[in-house]
Amino acid sequence: KDLGPVFDEQGAAVDQTPWEPEAMRETLERLSPQLVFCLIGTTKARKKELEASGGDGANATYEAVDYGLTKLLVDACVASVEGPSQEPPRFVYLSSMGVSPNGLNAYMQARYKAEQAVLQSGAPYTIARPGIITGDDRDDSRPLEQWGGKINDAVFGVVRALGGRELAKKYRSTDAAELARALVRLALDEGASHSIVEAQDLKDP
Repeated sequence: KDLGPVFDEQGAAVDQTPWEPEAMRETLERLSPQLVFCLIGTTKARKKELEASGGDGANATYEAVDYGLTKLLVDACVASVEGPSQEPPRFVYLSSMGVSPNGLNAYMQARYKAEQAVLQSGAPYTIARPGIITGDDRDDSRPLEQWGGKINDAVFGVVRALGGRELAKKYRSTDAAELARALVRLALDEGASHSIVEAQDLKDP
């Protein structure tokens, strides 16, 4: 989906720097941002769509996108400043609940590697680990995730009613707007620098 017109209406500039290390470094050096949000990811469906259109599916794997492009971007942030006297922009990375060294699938393994790339980059960071992201405000269609979110929220609605308020808060789904508010709130909070924020702290206060 072309989001250019949507951003234009809101007064935001759209940059189309190619995902290449030197090009990205030059753009970041020119713009000198204080914050960089990395909100990227792929799906198995996108990989299949790319292959069906004659493209190379290897370019749309979790390893290539969720990890590879994250590392490229955070490395470019660090390379865009001159020497240790300058601090790179704060890198706000959208990860996932449950990330650990023992990821059971390719998605979790790629997310763990991406987190490690951010942590080891030398840039100040905020890593957010939301649970299920659902709601009608998502641009792409993910019916299994939508139904999973509804079932999840029903279960934890019962947990909340039985007194498990904090547990329900942690595991209930969040929609894109609520998550966006949390990411902006954390990005503007100096106390959230060099921190990993779990799902329960990504909900509206």
